[in-house]
Amino acid sequence: MDGQTAADYTFKRKDPAITLAAKSSVKIDGGAVQVDAKLLFQRLTIAAKATEDLESVFKYELCSSHQLCICAQYTEYVTKKYTQATVVFDGYDSTSTNDTTHQRRTRGHVGATVTFDEDMQVTIKKKQFLANKTNKQRFINMLSTKLRAQNCQTHHSASDADLLIVQNAVESAATTDTGLIGDDTDLLILLIYHTNLKSCDLLFQPEPKKNVKKPRVWNMKSVKQQLGPNVSQHIFFIHALLGCDTTPPACMALAKELPSTNPKPVRTSVNKPMYSIVPNDTLTQGETEEQRAINGEIDDSTSNDPAAEDGASSSANAEGGASSAAEEKREETFYNFDDYVSKPTYTQDSQLPLDVLTLYHSFGYDCKKRRNLHLMDEETVIFAAGNLLQILNLHTTEQRYFRTSGGGGIGAIAVHPSRKYFAVAEKGTLPCINIFEYPSLRLYKILRDGTQKAYASVDFSPDGELLASVGSDPDYMLTVWSWQQEKTMLRYKAFSQDVYKVSFSPENPGQLTTSGSGHIRFWTMARTFTGLKLQGAIGRFGRTEISDIEGYVELPDGKVLSGSEWGNMLLWEGGLIKVEISRKAGKTCHQGAIMQFVMDEGELISVGQDGFIRVWDFETIDQADTSDESVKCELEPMRELRVGSNAILTSMVKSLNPDTPTIWYAQDANGGIWKVDLAISLTSKGPEKLFSYHGGEVTDCDVSPVSHLVATIGTDGTLRVYDYYGKKPLCDVRYGAGGSIVRWMPKAVDRRGSTLVAGFSDGVVRVLSLVQRVEQDISSQQRGSSELVLTQVYKPHSGRVTAIALDASSSLLATAGADNTIFFFHVGNNALSPLGFITVPASATYLTWTPAESSDSRLLISCCDGRVVEVAAPKHGDHDSKKTYHMTNLNSRTFTFKSVKSKIKRAEERKRKEEEKNKRQKEKEERIKRLKAKGMEPEEEEEDEEEEEEEEPLFYPDEPSAILQGFYSSTPGMFWLTMDGYDTGYLYRCRFMDEEQTAAMDPELVGEPSLAVHLECLDSVAVNCISFRYIDDHRYIGDHRYIGDHRYIDDHMYIDDHRYIGDHRYIGDHRYIDDHRYIGDHRYIGDHSVRVDRKVFELDPELKEQQRALADSRIENVRRELEYEAIRHQIALDKLKHRFKDVMECERIELTAFLFAHTVSTFRCAKLSEEFHLVKADLAERRQRARNSPLTSKEGSMVSREGTATQLRPPPSDGSKAEVSVKESSSGLMLKSSRMADTAYKALNKAEEKKRKKAQRRAEWDALYASRPDDNYEDPAYLASIRAARDNMGDYKLKTAEDYVVPDHLRMNTDKKRAQLLELRSSDGGSDEDDSDDDDSDWSESEDGSDSDGGRGLDDSVCPAGCEQTMYDTVCALRENRLDIEEAVTEEKRSCEMTRKEHEAIMKKVKIIDGVLHAEESDLEAFQLEKQRKLNELDVVVTLRLEQIQHVVHAQLPADLQPSIVIDAATLRGLQLRIHQLQQEKTEQRKQYSIKKWSGKKVQQTSLLLYIGNDQSEDDAVAKEKEWVRVRGQTLPTDVYNVVLRQQFCNDGYDIHDIQHTIDKLELDLMFLQRCRPAVIQ
Repeated sequence: MDGQTAADYTFKRKDPAITLAAKSSVKIDGGAVQVDAKLLFQRLTIAAKATEDLESVFKYELCSSHQLCICAQYTEYVTKKYTQATVVFDGYDSTSTNDTTHQRRTRGHVGATVTFDEDMQVTIKKKQFLANKTNKQRFINMLSTKLRAQNCQTHHSASDADLLIVQNAVESAATTDTGLIGDDTDLLILLIYHTNLKSCDLLFQPEPKKNVKKPRVWNMKSVKQQLGPNVSQHIFFIHALLGCDTTPPACMALAKELPSTNPKPVRTSVNKPMYSIVPNDTLTQGETEEQRAINGEIDDSTSNDPAAEDGASSSANAEGGASSAAEEKREETFYNFDDYVSKPTYTQDSQLPLDVLTLYHSFGYDCKKRRNLHLMDEETVIFAAGNLLQILNLHTTEQRYFRTSGGGGIGAIAVHPSRKYFAVAEKGTLPCINIFEYPSLRLYKILRDGTQKAYASVDFSPDGELLASVGSDPDYMLTVWSWQQEKTMLRYKAFSQDVYKVSFSPENPGQLTTSGSGHIRFWTMARTFTGLKLQGAIGRFGRTEISDIEGYVELPDGKVLSGSEWGNMLLWEGGLIKVEISRKAGKTCHQGAIMQFVMDEGELISVGQDGFIRVWDFETIDQADTSDESVKCELEPMRELRVGSNAILTSMVKSLNPDTPTIWYAQDANGGIWKVDLAISLTSKGPEKLFSYHGGEVTDCDVSPVSHLVATIGTDGTLRVYDYYGKKPLCDVRYGAGGSIVRWMPKAVDRRGSTLVAGFSDGVVRVLSLVQRVEQDISSQQRGSSELVLTQVYKPHSGRVTAIALDASSSLLATAGADNTIFFFHVGNNALSPLGFITVPASATYLTWTPAESSDSRLLISCCDGRVVEVAAPKHGDHDSKKTYHMTNLNSRTFTFKSVKSKIKRAEERKRKEEEKNKRQKEKEERIKRLKAKGMEPEEEEEDEEEEEEEEPLFYPDEPSAILQGFYSSTPGMFWLTMDGYDTGYLYRCRFMDEEQTAAMDPELVGEPSLAVHLECLDSVAVNCISFRYIDDHRYIGDHRYIGDHRYIDDHMYIDDHRYIGDHRYIGDHRYIDDHRYIGDHRYIGDHSVRVDRKVFELDPELKEQQRALADSRIENVRRELEYEAIRHQIALDKLKHRFKDVMECERIELTAFLFAHTVSTFRCAKLSEEFHLVKADLAERRQRARNSPLTSKEGSMVSREGTATQLRPPPSDGSKAEVSVKESSSGLMLKSSRMADTAYKALNKAEEKKRKKAQRRAEWDALYASRPDDNYEDPAYLASIRAARDNMGDYKLKTAEDYVVPDHLRMNTDKKRAQLLELRSSDGGSDEDDSDDDDSDWSESEDGSDSDGGRGLDDSVCPAGCEQTMYDTVCALRENRLDIEEAVTEEKRSCEMTRKEHEAIMKKVKIIDGVLHAEESDLEAFQLEKQRKLNELDVVVTLRLEQIQHVVHAQLPADLQPSIVIDAATLRGLQLRIHQLQQEKTEQRKQYSIKKWSGKKVQQTSLLLYIGNDQSEDDAVAKEKEWVRVRGQTLPTDVYNVVLRQQFCNDGYDIHDIQHTIDKLELDLMFLQRCRPAVIQ
């Protein structure tokens, strides 16, 4: 290899290259030298610094390359040489005809399985690596992914790929010229048979060799024409006779004589490794006749193509070719599904039938899978349930099932628009999409190589011609299929995260949409100059928060409406969010993610996780836009419907029945299928839950010990009971925490077999009883006739309950929890009582008690850290649990498991190598023996000196493997274990050892099992539980996917019989071989509060106080809200008791005879009043005193202690009130009785007077109303007065009239005015003398002065001489007028000044008052606001009429009636009747009040008499009566006194016989009054 790089150099098979990393030592000069590949590489880098040509240093370096580099070399080789080629691979997952060839080449050597990835470096040799089929298949899958990434199509066969290679080549030649590159004679034979002479050219060329100048190329159409139809038709037979690897010329020599027929296309499913089918123009075309002839020989040697290193030549199957020729055309044929359906895995020599386990019925539904409900016709739905496709008839509940072809589960389901087909996309390695025809359910098409692990979603195009699929992790590949031709049209990586949904646009052909984790993407199938391409545009969220998108819908105008995580709707246009749509007041459209959108008859329907289905106005949403203030558009739904109280809707489909266009079927992720009527009217029915399932993983199940019942528990917190024989559910119950385990108690605990024990994730264990439901409680047929009743509940663990076990005597129950504790309970009387708990090193995974035949009872505890603990069973009563439940006195021992799987693998490898060596030696000896027998000398053969490979070091896992199950062996001290993690695939037998045995052993062997039994086909499968029983000398070891044959377990080993449900879950009918039953993995709960103080668990006391205060406030609010109702109901109850219960002395009691039809009953007897009892007691006392007193005569005279006799007259016999004449005695009784009689008389007269006045007033009113005239009556006297006034009234003018004249008596002259002045002066003379003003004083002085001047003063009353009287009068008048005017002006000035001053003062006050008023108005306004706020807090009771109360939304009845008050007609009539009853009751209460008021007064009067007494003097009686009146504040009627006195007189005057007669009469009277009047409350 001098001068060549490692990538260009090709080794021969006998001289493989060994990388430095594969060897730890090399031989140099006969000695072993240790080599460190990393150190050598570092030295090379140091040496490289001495030269500038770094490439020349490393081009000869043989360092180990990882798979990514190898795949890149293959990919580069194919793409450079053939551009976009179609590569077909062989398959190694199943057996094929090439297996013998592979074994011959590898000499029977089978390499170790290597779990590698792209970045891992494989250190073993290539020969060992490729000798393992699993490694080879995994590498092929990895290479296929890289080729597809380079736009190369790949196909995989289940085994040999010769036929699939030819089929793909023939199919490609139907549309374009095609070339096939391959190095196998079988390919040429198959091409001769399958080539269609009417198609395009199909060329066949072997892989060109390195030194071949003119590669050979065959035109298969020319070859077939030269051979003729007879030879072409029987070419398989000729090839089989002459040998599968003989040369074509020998075949053609015989083929000329055979008949022929036209071949037909064949469907099959086999493939071939690394053969390319390329277009014709990529071949090296030589136009010579030699290149198109068929006289050359195909070279079957290995080329320098790196893809051909395996040398994958194989022989064709003649029978397969003959049978293929008999099949129908592709478009008319169906696959035989039985050939593709997944089958159980089993060992070849197990002799077990494949149908040893068959599916009887399924109660499951994967309700959390997206879009897992599809309608096929009016009555049939399909959905996925685990690894099954389930077909359910909604009316008859009949079920049919189909298994998948890959066995890995179902990823998605899609239904064709015509409902004639449906696609099932599977999970697994390179899963397929199987398309079935409906209703025949025949497999019609198979689509392959669409993804690597699983499909997430599939969808048909609206016209049904295309199918879109999207894969899940790791490739997320979006593929568009032409499914009827089983061809891939387009493929592209959808996204780098999970994709939830893919769909075609119903209105825009060629457009697709995908959505998923944090993205939505819009795709277009665009035709470019290079062909049809798939172009995608990612949706940009912009200012909106990034959200996972579950549901969306493509609108007719190209917009897309999607949901969001927070429940709002996003309208997309052009890859951007146009508007976010929410409800008014900031509410979201749904509480949670929107799972689906549906366009139905012009309406937009949204389905949310909150259980609501809402209908929106499509036109409003389509035209919605943002505003300047907000990027959101607020919109309310037209109508809505809530499906169930805790439903989580994920999808729904519309009914196909034309008679019910508004019926939909909804998928509930909480476990159910609903029937929903979206008409939402008064006549429409509410949502109906058709089927109920577990809403999540089924964690455990168990069967009944007495009947065909099974109980299951799941993470959704439901416990369900099914009748698996009748294929129907019986009952279920739901709790808040998820369930973890359930056990059905055996008959030893409950002979009826109706008790179950269930453990939950919060550490709670519940004991339930399955009982028959009473007929009155059955509300619907779906509820079933049984129910689970909770009998006991405990919480022994703070974590998940992991295991429960019942001992052989059924008296001790042990529970294990994730908190590393084991709790023990005593079982008795079908009840559990706590004993105590112990701690273990780690969380227990399994519990097992010793068998019944053991001398002592012990518990085997398997832990998750690889340790096994055995403890002695506690005895009931030995531990005092008053202080603590923690038990520390139980004997225990521990075993720690040590991994031995690496040692076992090394021993197996050594054994295999030794067997191979012995086999080769034996073959060599036999060959030499045959040669000697023929007389030939054997040639000396150089023995292949195989280098001793260094064994890999022993591997021990960093973390110990968890123990899945542990159970006792028949040998004392030994037990068996099944492990998880690295140590899977084996069954280990271990034993406990004491300290002496441990000290005597090698420390390296301590903890290792004494025996390890290999479980075939289960190297990487964890066995959660094992069942063991003898059936035809077979012992079965079961897990969730395998039943194996095993003969190495000791014959008396006890293994529990479990039945498996789901992945790593089982149901257990636990049974020992000696038919001793027990229950495992049960847990119990006790009260741990006595062991640990509660304060230890209080992380934050303030938080607890806040929660307590919040709870108290809520309780107080509820109490206030219900206070009115509580008081109202209490009053009603008191009324009923008082009316019907308190007044009764004895209720009605009826006795019925057993043997005869005779009945005897009592009467309802009312109680006698308290007054009667008081009177009766008083009479008895008086009777006793009368007996003790001496009688003066038989006629009735009685002598008192004072010696005074009282003569009585017997009462009349007619029972009327007796009139008693009383003679006054010295005791003063006569006086007291007289006063009381006067009071009673006055009261009676007063009452009669009131009654008389009322009657008189009523009579007056009646007379008044009777004399009332008619409304049109006119009194004649009034009419006469009006006529007289009209005739005699004068004509009086108004002063404002024009013709008004002042009457004479109103006219003014000087005489009249003078007289007025004099009258005024004379009236004011007194005041002038005392308080005269200045003017008056001047006037008086002038008068005095004039008098003093000789008496010559002017007398203004006499006209001077010589002056005319007229002139004088005029002057006097003017003077008076002037004086008056001056006085008036002075007075007006004074008044004006005073008014001005007052005005100024008032204006100042106005300013002050205005300020005060403004302040007061501000305070008043604030007060009004505060008052209004306080008033708003008050609850106002408003009386409304019934027609005023309605609950409508947009004038229609709302869809959700939960917040409404619905009153049926019967209740409404009852309320109306109650109103009339309350009115009558009010009237009755008023009457009762009057009667009781009178009775109360009577009681007070009687109390006064008792207070005063009979033996008191008159003064003492008066004083006590005054004191009584002062205290009570009221006087007492006298009639009570009369009654009491009459009783006293009767007792004093009657003899014994008459007294008894009187008492009897009074008792009768009292009874009569008691029946006529209600009881008096004292």
